[in-house]
Amino acid sequence: MDLTRLKANLAKYSSKQQMPFLNERERKASYLNSNLLCSNIFVFKKPLDMEACYIPYSSQEIDWNRAMNADEEWIFMLNRHEYLIDLAKVYSDSKDEKYLACWKRLVFDWIERNPFSEEKLRTSWRTIDTGIRCSSWVKGLQLIHEELRDDELQTIFESLKQQVLFLKNQYLDRYTLSNWGTLQIAGILQAVMLCENLVPGEIVKWAWEELERQCDIQFHGDSFHWEQSPLYHFEVLFALVDIYRTAQALDIPISFDLKGLIEQAIHAAYYMIYPNGYVVPQHDSDYVFVQDVFDRLKEFQQPNLPELFIGEDSGNFVYKTEKDFVSVWNGRHGSGHAHASLGHLNLFLNGERVLCDSGRFTYQEGPVRNFLKSAQSHSTVLVDDVPFMSVKDSWSYHYVGKALGNRVKETADFIVMESTFSHTAYLVQRTVVFIKKEGIAIVIDHVDSDGFHTMKRFFQVNPEMKASKQDGYWELSGKRNKAYTYFLENANAYDQASIFSDIYNRLGNRTTLMEEKDFEHRGISTAIFSGKPLVVTKHRIEQCGSDVPPADEQFLGFRLESDSAAYDVYFAANDTVKGERVYKYNDVHLYHKLTVLHDGKKVTFF
Repeated sequence: MDLTRLKANLAKYSSKQQMPFLNERERKASYLNSNLLCSNIFVFKKPLDMEACYIPYSSQEIDWNRAMNADEEWIFMLNRHEYLIDLAKVYSDSKDEKYLACWKRLVFDWIERNPFSEEKLRTSWRTIDTGIRCSSWVKGLQLIHEELRDDELQTIFESLKQQVLFLKNQYLDRYTLSNWGTLQIAGILQAVMLCENLVPGEIVKWAWEELERQCDIQFHGDSFHWEQSPLYHFEVLFALVDIYRTAQALDIPISFDLKGLIEQAIHAAYYMIYPNGYVVPQHDSDYVFVQDVFDRLKEFQQPNLPELFIGEDSGNFVYKTEKDFVSVWNGRHGSGHAHASLGHLNLFLNGERVLCDSGRFTYQEGPVRNFLKSAQSHSTVLVDDVPFMSVKDSWSYHYVGKALGNRVKETADFIVMESTFSHTAYLVQRTVVFIKKEGIAIVIDHVDSDGFHTMKRFFQVNPEMKASKQDGYWELSGKRNKAYTYFLENANAYDQASIFSDIYNRLGNRTTLMEEKDFEHRGISTAIFSGKPLVVTKHRIEQCGSDVPPADEQFLGFRLESDSAAYDVYFAANDTVKGERVYKYNDVHLYHKLTVLHDGKKVTFF
């Protein structure tokens, strides 16, 4: 090992890196964590910690293969060593020797007392955690390498060599598609870029080629990561950024356009963040503040992104402004991290989260994990309580539903998102109409299934909101504002207590608004969510040439009135096969699938 060359690379690498702290909030969090670590107290609560644990655990002597709680994920978090980055940052900022001493103590304790053995493959030597650990050591070294003796650097890089060779020997073909693979390759490449002769050249060549394969296959054409989880999208994204920045700092060429891929993935990531800076906890993700870490990617970000994201390949459709956020997911299932949530609606109105995913809580097998992954924990639709996707266990399904298609249209005043999905016994078409100026979301669900059935709709209310039933509507009271929910079939609507988990290892209670409706062959139900009180009035539609008004499943109409505006909405769920195809309300003639009238203007869709 050429220590002179290694130290020169470390010096070059560290000179090109970002400031340790982006703001005072980051600085305080790193100091707090570092002080705990100096007393062997471990807390895992960074924004992108994959399996957070906010409960502090301590031990005089660390057992790298034992969980301090009942969850084996605690072992994995312990052995990723991401907390060492805090110690390195705080030492660089304060020059207080205790932080450097703690960093060295933890690293050398792991090296000396935790050599590889077969039984550790499921604890402290899992491949994903080994890759993350390699990255964590390298990131710390950029800040403290000048404080280490030659023999200490030698020991650390000898261990990195062993871990890189281990990762190559353990690598499986399926990792090419997985976040596991990217996090392993990131650790390998960061180590071998710093220490050029750490492992044989053919391994380095293989790692770069494997990275290119991963980048080619893991992202949809719209740049959403295939696993459909914002948390794991960010994990993969930051691993790629680390590789790119290290290569740039050391003037190492990359044979493919990694920067372009990063820029597109960051573009997609912008639409995974609520206006308040928190991650949308879709699929296996947590509701955590990520704006600070996202701001660390400024060099890759595009200014003035459009408000509407149309993710045709991934099935993610998002409208985002400074105060509103509307998203519908209806895409390919993705990995075991994806939930049974076709048609799921996230809604953020006037600065307040209104409807949201129920989270994940744990990866341990059991009824809580299964329930939080199920359709009943998402804002979607079931028929006869038969799920369109049936959860088998923590990572698999008995069967999955089919996302059949999506359409999105935008005008100056409206966003319309239409998604269709199916089970073998029924088909659901969800149409979400968002009135931009008013902050009103209309959710129309139409179901097709031969025979007599019951459709059931679930709307998962923000757990920080209190839901109270009023005369003809629900009032949802949040920390900042209120929201209001109206059902056209209000007699069939009710609220139900349920559970949620905003953060891994934390479980709480929430309210689910429910609506049930019996139907024969075809059923339709409408819900309206608004940031201000409304008067909702159903229209009596006429079919030209007939004295009998059409059923709602054929043609539906209603008026929404706020204190400042009124909107008439007409919806034809199905083509007309009997009688005239022209409908009317008063003197307004109607045909199109969706018509909205406002201020004397008519806008039609589809």
